[in-house]
Amino acid sequence: MSLEKWNVAEFLRSRTAASLNTVRAYEQDINAFIRWSEENGHVEPGCIERKDVSSWVAAMHEEGRPQKTMARRIAGVRQYFQWLVKRGAISADPTVKIQPPKGAQRLPRPLSNEVMRKLLDKGPPENALDLRNRLLIELIYGSGLRVSELCGLNMDSFDTENELLEVAVIKRRDEIGSKAKRFRRLPMTLISRQMLELWINGESNEFDKSYTSGRSDPAAMFVNRRGNRLTRDDLRRVWHDMLKAQGLPLCPPHDLRHSFATRLLDGGADVREVQDLMGHESIVNTNIYTEVVKTDLVITHRLFHPRGKPVKKR
Repeated sequence: MSLEKWNVAEFLRSRTAASLNTVRAYEQDINAFIRWSEENGHVEPGCIERKDVSSWVAAMHEEGRPQKTMARRIAGVRQYFQWLVKRGAISADPTVKIQPPKGAQRLPRPLSNEVMRKLLDKGPPENALDLRNRLLIELIYGSGLRVSELCGLNMDSFDTENELLEVAVIKRRDEIGSKAKRFRRLPMTLISRQMLELWINGESNEFDKSYTSGRSDPAAMFVNRRGNRLTRDDLRRVWHDMLKAQGLPLCPPHDLRHSFATRLLDGGADVREVQDLMGHESIVNTNIYTEVVKTDLVITHRLFHPRGKPVKKR
C-alpha cells in the first residue's frame, strides 16, 4: 500500500484525544479500506466516490463480516474522510449516508445461575489475589459495570456512607474530537460491598506487598502484578482462568454484564430502571435484554407445559 498518498499517519496523529486502542482500531480499519481500494484501482482518497464505499460495504457483507465489525470500520473510515474534507484534501465526503447492511441481531448470551454459583460460591477468599479476582467478577455481575469502568475505578470510587459505587463514563464529542466525563452511581450486592470493604481496609495493601514489586498508580482500585492499573487484557485473563479452573467454555467478561441485565429483568425489574443501571443512553440498547427474557420464557413453557412438547408419531 502507498500510505503516503492517503495521509493515514497524519490522520492518526490528529486523534490526540483518542485512547491508544482507539487509534489502533482506526489504523487497522482504514488500512483495510485502503487495501480494498487499491485492489480495485483507487490509488488515493480523491478517487473515492460514494458508490465505491458502498461497494466496499457490500464486499464486507458478502465476506460474512459481523455487523459490529462493519459498523466500527465504517465509523473509522467516515472519521478519516471527514478529516480529509476539513483540511481541504478532498472536496466531498464519500461516506455520507453510508450505513452497514442490516443483519440478524445476535442476542446477548447471559450465563446461567448455575454457572455463576459454581464460579463464585466457593467460601471465603484464600488470599489477597483470590479476593481481588473474585471481587472483579462480583462487581461486573452484581452491579453491571462495563470492563472499562471497572478498570477505571479508584480507591475513592466507593461511597461508604451511601454504599454506592461511583464510576466514570467517558463519552466522545465527535465534532471536536475531545472526551467528556460524567459519572453514574451504582448499588452493589451485599457480598460485593463486604468484599470491597475488606479490600480497601487492608487486603489491597497485602496484594501490593505479596504480588507486585511496587505500585505505580496509588489511586487505582485494582492493579496487576506489575503494579500498573488493571487493563482489559488483565481482566480477560483472570476471567478465563476462572472458567478453565471449573472446566467451563470460554466467553468474554462482557457476558457478565449481559447476565446482570437479564437476571434483573427475569426478577421483574422495570426496563427503564435497568437502562439507568446499565448506563444506556437509549432504551433501545436495553430492550434487547427483554428479547432474551422472552426467549427464556418460550423455552421454559415448552419444557414444562404438559402440551408444550412435540406430539410423538405413532
